[in-house]
Amino acid sequence: MKSQLSQELRNLSLQELAQKIDELRRESFSLQLTARTSHVKNYAQFKILRRDVARALTIFNEKKMQAYSEALAEAVKEWTAKFGQAQAEQ
Repeated sequence: MKSQLSQELRNLSLQELAQKIDELRRESFSLQLTARTSHVKNYAQFKILRRDVARALTIFNEKKMQAYSEALAEAVKEWTAKFGQAQAEQ
């Protein structure tokens, strides 16, 4: 299940991933509320959800950093094309 969820999360866009994180957090909150008001059959579900949220956040941050890195590389390339030639002429 772990690798299947990871693969599913990696195929999502940043916006969809943020929605999935929100969904997992809501599910976790709902489970906590259920545990406080009644009996929960499977307490291991807390651990599973906590790890799923952490996994989703890790993938989200990886994708965000990759997007930032790509944008920075593109900006450097544009800057070099624009100003690099002017400095070489001087």
